[in-house]
Amino acid sequence: MLSVEFVGSSYGGFPCIPELINKNSVVLDFGVGEDISFAKELHHKTGCFVEVFDFTPNSISWYKKNHSDLKYIKYNDYGISNFDGMHKVYNYGGGISRRSSWMGYENNENYPVKSMKTIIDEKNIKIIDILKLDIEGEEYKVIPNLFENQIFPKQICLEEHKRFLKDQRIHDEVFELLNIFYILKGKTSTEYCFLLKEEANLIK
Repeated sequence: MLSVEFVGSSYGGFPCIPELINKNSVVLDFGVGEDISFAKELHHKTGCFVEVFDFTPNSISWYKKNHSDLKYIKYNDYGISNFDGMHKVYNYGGGISRRSSWMGYENNENYPVKSMKTIIDEKNIKIIDILKLDIEGEEYKVIPNLFENQIFPKQICLEEHKRFLKDQRIHDEVFELLNIFYILKGKTSTEYCFLLKEEANLIK
């Protein structure tokens, strides 16, 4: 029986299944802010290398100042969406979080993003073992785009942000889509761990 564990700090952690991860696994961690506890603890549990991603200036500066010497993490200073280009966001206070303008927020900053298809092509990734998404609502664009491109990570660790949406049907539609391909294995208040159904069938 696979066990779901909460990995990382109470602020930056997520439920996941570390048993399925080893030193050769591909782990992509999007939206780290100033907390890489998920990546650090997952590495210490499994020996995996983790690629982390965040475009916010606060996060980039914090990582360079405090963690640039880590050999098991690579920092990428861009984010993810369903396109390649500059992402329109709202900075509502100068901190680490940004909200996507497509959700109805003001556009006062722009940052680089890439689609997952571009990212895996550039990095020559064949299989994603864990995809962690804490991207302030952009998950509602990213997840459908993954499936449109036939990209199915073995585990998706996701924080949902339906509280940011004016139309709750967007959240419901994306989670209905997730449930076609994935099994919910773990959940906190807003964080989820989904396991690919094909992967679950192989383990049985």
